[in-house]
Amino acid sequence: MNSAKRLFNKSYSEASVDEISRCAGVGNDVFYHYFASKQAVLEALVQELIANMAEYSRSIAETPGIGAIEKICIIVSGQQTIQAGEYAILEAMHRPENRALNDGSNIQTVKIFGQILVSVIEQGNQEGIFQVDDPLGVAQFILAGSQLLLGQDGFHWTPQERMALNRMMLTLIERAFGANPGSFSPVLGKSLAMNLAS
Repeated sequence: MNSAKRLFNKSYSEASVDEISRCAGVGNDVFYHYFASKQAVLEALVQELIANMAEYSRSIAETPGIGAIEKICIIVSGQQTIQAGEYAILEAMHRPENRALNDGSNIQTVKIFGQILVSVIEQGNQEGIFQVDDPLGVAQFILAGSQLLLGQDGFHWTPQERMALNRMMLTLIERAFGANPGSFSPVLGKSLAMNLAS
């Protein structure tokens, strides 16, 4: 998979099974023993990416001594950092011929991360900073909306539009969680800076 990842970083569309096999130092028969196609390799890489983001997010959600708002902000900024390092995989996943993979990974992301965020939202309820009656429903709704609007490049947002959408997403999260207006902004800025520095 590492050979395929290196080639996908150059150009997913130009990478072939022959080239992936050659780069890995194996024959095509070995490649086809493990993968049915180049798209199957991409799917495995996407699954690995989702698993890495889930592991990171769970570790933050389960860390004692961190407030709920800070946990959510660290999770969001950490995922952005992880995704930035896997841009070629995400770009390949968003290609029209990989639409089914993209849709499936979006559904999986909403289901997995919705469950992870439930404990953090419940923690916020206990801290008295959130007022959420249905943590799973709220988390899944926010995740699905953000996946559609911010997780794909189909909209071709300008950097200014993307920034405005991120600010709106913070406002929507604060309102959906029943948090005080502006409560996420300072913490998110701090956690983004920490993630970018590491």
